[in-house]
Amino acid sequence: MTDNLNQRPVSDVDTQVGQAWSQHYHGQNDEAIKLFRQILEKWPEHIDANYGLALALKATGQKQEAGDVFRKTKGLIEAALNNQGEDNVRYQMLNRMIDQHLTTL
Repeated sequence: MTDNLNQRPVSDVDTQVGQAWSQHYHGQNDEAIKLFRQILEKWPEHIDANYGLALALKATGQKQEAGDVFRKTKGLIEAALNNQGEDNVRYQMLNRMIDQHLTTL
């Protein structure tokens, strides 16, 4: 199976992150938090899992922890931007979105 946007094979972590994001989108934030935490036990620097965890925490009113995870994600994004990977524009956008979320906490 491939990721239609990037035309790369979808990995096990991508599938798990997708399931966690689905829980978040459907308002099942407690389950999303649980799934994101499980992912981050194996892949602690996964940007999308960290960002999703921060959003789910924010949605459940856990503002302090959400802020901590947003800041962690911002650090991971800044490191990725320094490497100038293929997701450069996406990371710049995520960085701006995190800044916006941090102002609302």
